[in-house]
Amino acid sequence: TPVYLTYCGRAWYDSPITDPEHFILWDWEDVLGTYSAYRIYHVGEDGVPASDGTLFRLGPVSRENPIVLVSTRDLEVTVVEKNAEKPETIPSGSSFTITGTDGMSFVEAELDDGRTCRIPVRKGDGEWEWKINGVSEYDCFEQIPYAG
Repeated sequence: TPVYLTYCGRAWYDSPITDPEHFILWDWEDVLGTYSAYRIYHVGEDGVPASDGTLFRLGPVSRENPIVLVSTRDLEVTVVEKNAEKPETIPSGSSFTITGTDGMSFVEAELDDGRTCRIPVRKGDGEWEWKINGVSEYDCFEQIPYAG
């Protein structure tokens, strides 16, 4: 018998749950911009959706209208290549196309050369802006598209 357990704060919009072992839930993310993103879930042993990973991926609308941030300073990021991660400084004026986030510690982006990087982000308790290596997000990019 179905029993209400809790609300996860997410919706599935046009993605009906047809397989309890593999389904998509959407959420709004507000990390270096506002965008709709999804994770893949399954029904956990307690009957509540459990995520299959930590990364939120941007959906088709974002691929059609990508969120591209242009840096205003050199940024220290982690470049992800074939099971390896290495720190690298990306020069000011570079474009970062947002592709995902874990919603709390990094934003994943594609660089102009096709490589994937992770931009480290942090937000303290009670703070409204994200910081990248201790610097305000607004001091790192030309414009950040947040919903008002």
